[in-house]
Amino acid sequence: MKKEYNKNLFNAVVKGEGEPVLCISGFGCDHYNFSWLDFGAEMTLLDNRGMGESENNLEAYPLELLATDAHGFMQSIGHDSYHVVGISMGGIIAQECALQFPAHVKSLSLICTTGGGEDFHPLPKLTEKDLKDFYSLPPERGARLAVQATCSDKNKMEEIINLRLKHPARVEEVLKQKRAVDNYLRQSKDLSQIKCPTLIMTGTNDRYVAPVNSKILKEKIPHSWLIPIEGADHLCFLEKPEIVSAHVAQFLNGEVCYDLAQ
Repeated sequence: MKKEYNKNLFNAVVKGEGEPVLCISGFGCDHYNFSWLDFGAEMTLLDNRGMGESENNLEAYPLELLATDAHGFMQSIGHDSYHVVGISMGGIIAQECALQFPAHVKSLSLICTTGGGEDFHPLPKLTEKDLKDFYSLPPERGARLAVQATCSDKNKMEEIINLRLKHPARVEEVLKQKRAVDNYLRQSKDLSQIKCPTLIMTGTNDRYVAPVNSKILKEKIPHSWLIPIEGADHLCFLEKPEIVSAHVAQFLNGEVCYDLAQ
């Protein structure tokens, strides 16, 4: 599905039936982050600006604009209120959706993500030169390095590498996204203003976004629950998609596994 919004063409894959759920992918990724997830709902898998088949008519933008993009897209397909599930950078955008459009966001599910400001542990240092060097590698070599650094399940690695290879990103758009993320993470947001129910999940072995950041999110966001995904790395949503899907589906149905939640 492609829709024009804010003078830009956006692409999304819509699958399933039920409650509308906006699904926002992570850094440098299109909708493939959600390929193996099933929430028992109508899932709108949006390609962020400049990713996948979504265009980008700007040379630079704030990360907040990606939340505006996402909300506008959901309204353009007839959903005035909806749930939001965000993965990694998509989790930051999801928080922005709840802050900017509180009357429209019914719930948040934040997977392996973080927040801005000094209270959160920083992400591993990544320069623009690092990114340019990475994207100059042969695609298979780059995909393998990226997955090996974020996946602990050796039995899933080849599947994930092949999935990533089918969804390449354009380095010039990744660099724009990096600048937006870097600028955003320098500032603190008042997450106590997020009033909707929020489910937070983190892989206990996440080597990219420190799991403690999920605990900090829980402390800052009212009406939130934290569920660790045992033994999973940053790609917990691809390593253990059945477990992640089940927790989100229960949450969307108004249930929380209180015996697991912290």
